[in-house]
Amino acid sequence: MALLQMNKYDSQQNITQYLLDEFMVQSDGHGTTTYYHPRSGQRNVQLMHLLHKAVNDNPYISYHEIEKALQMVKQKMRPIILTNEHYRPSCDSVVNVHGFYYVNLWKKPLVEPADISAQPFVDHLKLMLGTGEKAQWLIQLLALKYQRPLEKPHQAVYLYHAEGGMGKGILVDTLKHVFGSSAVMSLTDGSAFSSGSNIDAWKRTWLTVSEYDVKTGSKQENYLKTMLGDSSFQAPRKNEHFSTHQTPASLIMCSNNPPSFITKTDRRWFVSEFHNDFEDDAARADYMTTYINWLKDVGYSAVANLLKNEDVSGYDLALGPIKTEEWQRCADMRGDEGMEIIANYLEDNPNRTVFTAIELRRLLPFVPQKAVKYKLVGAGLIKEQQRVNFERLGKRDKTQVWIRSGCSLNRLSSGTIVMPMGQPLKDQVILWPHNALTNIDHCEEEEF
Repeated sequence: MALLQMNKYDSQQNITQYLLDEFMVQSDGHGTTTYYHPRSGQRNVQLMHLLHKAVNDNPYISYHEIEKALQMVKQKMRPIILTNEHYRPSCDSVVNVHGFYYVNLWKKPLVEPADISAQPFVDHLKLMLGTGEKAQWLIQLLALKYQRPLEKPHQAVYLYHAEGGMGKGILVDTLKHVFGSSAVMSLTDGSAFSSGSNIDAWKRTWLTVSEYDVKTGSKQENYLKTMLGDSSFQAPRKNEHFSTHQTPASLIMCSNNPPSFITKTDRRWFVSEFHNDFEDDAARADYMTTYINWLKDVGYSAVANLLKNEDVSGYDLALGPIKTEEWQRCADMRGDEGMEIIANYLEDNPNRTVFTAIELRRLLPFVPQKAVKYKLVGAGLIKEQQRVNFERLGKRDKTQVWIRSGCSLNRLSSGTIVMPMGQPLKDQVILWPHNALTNIDHCEEEEF
């Protein structure tokens, strides 16, 4: 709906056109009419508010003249349905679908493409993904969704790394700027998928999810397979009947852990670690600061231009993503005996949060040394970066420990283990002051 400039409504003759362009009828019953203002998205506009805005926009027209024009033109105003919304990129704020008017969820992004090199973005993806092949595949997918946002490849992206601060969130933030905030639905976890209106999460160009716990053979896994398989579904929203919904969103999952639900027959997922072994924390911070400053300066526009002009004419929506080493490793892990042994051990010790490398290694004597850490990560453990003290025969020693995913060691003098958000963990393992572990059967430890 192209809105005319305000100075075109500076006469009584054109005030009716102003009302038709600026307002729509939301409801009309029991002698009261409420209006919708598409340009601002304001709902439930009462007559007094409409008149006040109209006079402000048209200072040469009186309240009486506007009210008189409204009575004449109200029957010509377009009625809008607000109980359902549609996602139509590059269309007006109100869209006509089969003769009915609906709110368009899409809003034009503030970032415009500019003829600036996006090489820092390309180099960043190569650095964090590890190879140019993986970076180019992801750029192709991003470009496809930028150029043809309603097309949905049967593919999804899974990025992970146990250590934070590697920029997974920066990538999601880049999508929000380049595609527009209305084009990206971001969920902090998968709890929204259990809500009555979960279908709405897929009515965007992108759906990003952090830390969604998907178990093998679970309803969560089946749900994702279903949603990735098609671009429209019949489903009920909360307090509504079944209806057809367009679900064009492509999924990006970000996690601290590799996926444990990937099978060798599952070709939907692009799986990659997202990290780089910087020299130290200071080097990582300097790099991230420089990159973020470039994004804020000219980078978002440069990335938009790259995605706008990338050739995606040969992109096959039916083909799966490239098979990465991480994908192969995760597929090999599923049903892996070593990973199952560790998973069963964790299940047999539900009240324990901390496990030593010594005891875990003893559970897997048949597993090659270099493969042990992949079994532990696949079973849901995270390696604590710093060794901790433990007490053996009255003496202090140090050992490597692994902790359950979602927990952390709070290095206070009390040694209390807390969850990442600071709440105490029930049935927690209490460390001695200064992180002292007791009652550990000591043996020679191998690094993994």
